[in-house]
Amino acid sequence: MKLAVFEELVASHEGAFASEREMEEASPLARVRDGRIQARPPILVIQGTEDINVTAAMTEAFGSAYRAAGGDIALRFEPAFPHAFASVPSPQSDVAIRETLAFLRQHQLLEPDRRTP
Repeated sequence: MKLAVFEELVASHEGAFASEREMEEASPLARVRDGRIQARPPILVIQGTEDINVTAAMTEAFGSAYRAAGGDIALRFEPAFPHAFASVPSPQSDVAIRETLAFLRQHQLLEPDRRTP
């Protein structure tokens, strides 16, 4: 990781959390593990393998904890996609849209697409 990217990541992190305790309180993984999250709707996580903010290991740990708590979670790792890849129109965000729509339909959270046979 280039030093400038790392420094930007650290500055962003420090701007979001006043302390390590506050960071831990906000952690989705910690909230699932300690039972603070009671509702467990189906979740789809689409993560790029080039994400330097959230590692694949972090996502897999969350997925395991969510499943252990009785949740239904699908993890998709997209090769060479960076963090926040779906935030701007691109071929990468098109993948995320397609996968999200399929997931929502699969879980009957969205009406079936009647345009395709």
